[in-house]
Amino acid sequence: VRFYAFPTPLAVVNNEEGLQARCKLGYRTPWVVALARAFLDGSLTDDLIEDPAEATDEIRRRLCALPGFGPFASANVLQLVGRFEHQPFDTETVRLWRSGGWPGVGKTTPPKVVHEAARKYYEKFRPFQFVAYWFDLWRDYERMKGSRSTKWGPESLDV
Repeated sequence: VRFYAFPTPLAVVNNEEGLQARCKLGYRTPWVVALARAFLDGSLTDDLIEDPAEATDEIRRRLCALPGFGPFASANVLQLVGRFEHQPFDTETVRLWRSGGWPGVGKTTPPKVVHEAARKYYEKFRPFQFVAYWFDLWRDYERMKGSRSTKWGPESLDV
C-alpha cells in the first residue's frame, strides 16, 4: 500500500483546470500535468525513482525529455527524492558567484562560465553537490537579508 502526500497522477491529469485555479502554478501547470502523465504511461515509475541501483543520470534523462523540464527543474525533482548529484544552476547562481570570492569568477563573467566554474567547484561534494550549493545560496540570502528563521532549541518544545 502506498500513501501519497499529493494528488495521484490520475487526479492531476483529470483536473488540470482545478490544479491551475487552486495551486496557481501559472505557465508551469502543463509541465506538472506532463510529469503526472509520465507516471501514468510508465515512462517514469516510483520503482525507477526509488531504486538506489538506478542511475540518477537515467532518471534525469527521462525528466529532461518532458516538456518544461530542463537541468534546473530536473535537479529540483531529483533532490526531492534524495538524489543530490545535479545542481539547479540559474540566475541566482550567477548572482551568488559574481558577488565575489568564488574561484575564477568576476563581476562580469558570462553565465555559462559561472555555471561551469560552479559545477567544477561543487564536484568535490559528490554525491551531495545540490546540498552544498543550496547551503551556500541560503547562507548568502541570510547574509543579505538576515536570518528570518525562528531560533529555538529543544528546550522550547512543550513535550
